[in-house]
Amino acid sequence: MEELIYFLEKYIEDEHKMFIAGLSEKNVSLFKKEYENFKTKYYQYGIGNFNITTPRQPYGEYFERGKQIIANAIPRIIFQVKKYNHPEWGVMYRCYLSGTSPSINMEKNYEENFFIVKKDGDYNIISIYTTPIEIKKLHPDLREWDHRQGIEIKELGTLVEVKKFQPPEDPVQLEEYKAE
Repeated sequence: MEELIYFLEKYIEDEHKMFIAGLSEKNVSLFKKEYENFKTKYYQYGIGNFNITTPRQPYGEYFERGKQIIANAIPRIIFQVKKYNHPEWGVMYRCYLSGTSPSINMEKNYEENFFIVKKDGDYNIISIYTTPIEIKKLHPDLREWDHRQGIEIKELGTLVEVKKFQPPEDPVQLEEYKAE
């Protein structure tokens, strides 16, 4: 589990750097090259990161707004990681994370689940699920996760281990956090 945690922490660090670069890098070609390297290093099955972006032709106003966002931006929060023995993937990890948006991070709640496996000696994010925040505001008891990218995980397999880092603030999420 420690090796996976290291991978996840490094991913969060690199993702945060890319998020900031997307708001501040004026050389679009350089940014796109760095982002492609980031995607290749961390993702499989066509997954990308919708929060890391820059316009085709950045302009001054974009960078001014970017400065305000960067001032409040914090890296994702790891809430917990669950390790499963999956019938198809072998060892599979489900990582409960906050979002990359500063307003979501400040609420300190689950926003995304990453499913990670070790393939050919390297860890890769193979699937991303999100909690639809707008829907949750209207229906706070909703517990569904929405498949966004990558492989759709039909079954989790057998739970082997749970490592907790920080509890979410949302009462429904906190109940799930404490359950295992």
